[in-house]
Order: sequence, then structure tokens, then C-alpha cells
Amino acid sequence: MSEAVVAVRLSAIVAATVFAAGFAFGILRIWVVAPLLGPLTAVVLEVPLMLLIAWGVILWLDAARILAPSSAILMGVSAFILLQAGETLFSGLLGPGNAFAANVQVYWADRSPERWVGFLGQVLFSTLPYIQVVRFRRHER
Repeated sequence: MSEAVVAVRLSAIVAATVFAAGFAFGILRIWVVAPLLGPLTAVVLEVPLMLLIAWGVILWLDAARILAPSSAILMGVSAFILLQAGETLFSGLLGPGNAFAANVQVYWADRSPERWVGFLGQVLFSTLPYIQVVRFRRHER
């Protein structure tokens, strides 16, 4: 099996795990934390936890030992795309309106500060496989 295929498969595992954790944290954020502290503070608290979970899953998968830096970039980009696709699909199905396309449009039109913080967290998430590979290679010498 090629390293690229391994990278994409690992990305699917990471994206699915982070999506599931994000769903659970999202419920807590929306129903518990945001009413108490505000939506922006809730997202600012959630993002580091999500990144920590992603970091742990990537470590658990031992991606740094398996992948070359170029494949780690592929893994990060693939995981980001899969996570965005999952969120888009989820928002379309469970958004506030009845029409899938309208819900997706509302999701992607959101320019709130909390949406930008969450998006920045997802961009950082996409760099984690590469960071782990580079760190592993430095410590391997």
C-alpha cells in the first residue's frame, strides 16, 4: 500500500474522531458554556481541547513514525477537507431551516468571530501531522 493511501486513511480516522469529539463538545458549548460565558469565549475554550484530542489521536496512530513529511502534509490537508465536508453535510442536514442548500449557505456565510476562531483551529489542526513528523525526525537523529 502506498504511503499516500496510508496518509489518506489515517486522515479519515483523525477527521472522524475529531468530528465526533466536536459534536460532543459542540453540545456542551451551545447548551452549557455559551449561555454562561458567551459564544466567543466558549469557542476559545473549546479549540485547544479539540487540538489536544487531534494531537493525541495522531500520536496514537503513530503517524510520525509511518509517514514522510510530504505524506504528513497530505494527511493534514485530507483530514481538513474531510472535516469541512462533514461539518458542511451536518449543517445542511441539521441546520435551522428545512432546505439542505439553504442551511449550508447559512453555515458558510457565518462571519462571526467565533466561526473564525473555530476555522483557525481547524487550519491549525491540519498542520498537526506535519508538526509531529518533523518533531519525530529531529528526535530520531
